[in-house]
Amino acid sequence: MIVLDRTEGGLRIVEQAAHAKMAADIARAWRRPEAMPESMWTSLIDAVEHHDDGWIEADQSPQLDAGGRPLAFNTMPPLEHIKLWRSSVERVRKRGPYASLLVALHARWLYTRYAGDESEEERAAVQGFIDELAMVIDEALSTLRGGDEAQRKTIEPTNLSYAQRLVSYFDALSLMMLGAIEIQDHAAPVAFGKQVQGLHVTPLKKMWQFWPWPFRSPRINVTIEALDLAESRFSDVAAFQAAREAATAQTLKWVLTGG
Repeated sequence: MIVLDRTEGGLRIVEQAAHAKMAADIARAWRRPEAMPESMWTSLIDAVEHHDDGWIEADQSPQLDAGGRPLAFNTMPPLEHIKLWRSSVERVRKRGPYASLLVALHARWLYTRYAGDESEEERAAVQGFIDELAMVIDEALSTLRGGDEAQRKTIEPTNLSYAQRLVSYFDALSLMMLGAIEIQDHAAPVAFGKQVQGLHVTPLKKMWQFWPWPFRSPRINVTIEALDLAESRFSDVAAFQAAREAATAQTLKWVLTGG
């Protein structure tokens, strides 16, 4: 669950599956890198859309922190966070070896990049999960090496690096647009069409400008469903669920244009 503070008070709630779909919608509008066969590009978009499937049930059965605020993807205790990510990785394995590979690589990147103040038990659990991911990655790579030409091409080191970076970029861009993570004006080089280049992003209220332009169409509309709650703290889960059920769904909209 993505939990955001509203400027007028209260919370904005976005489910992880909705965020993942938004990231996939951005990916669908992207110019497919020329080095990536179309069949594998479809699988990459599928990986983006389903990379948070392990959070579906958790978003329907939320937990509160000690202050009565619903736990979010970035405030979840490490052991619970690992449990949900493990479920995401397991579910996407059923969607094929390339989707499995990309989600496992994305999860490993996240867990090796962001270190918190974990206890010894939590650090051991993180390392254990990273080791599990290594086995999933090796299994997927082995399957793809024995596949067709398109599959073998996508796991060439350079192509795989670009694909992994795109998965992370689509995920991050959705979170940035929602205000869940800090906006980064300049991304590491990403692949689109014939180019591999860093992108400059300028957010202007609900219009985001990109330079150079990485999308297929000259103007992209992006939407997502959210819930706005008047309160930010709740006495128990039942009170939070009642406020959630009473809230009216909001359709958030952005327009992506060239800078």
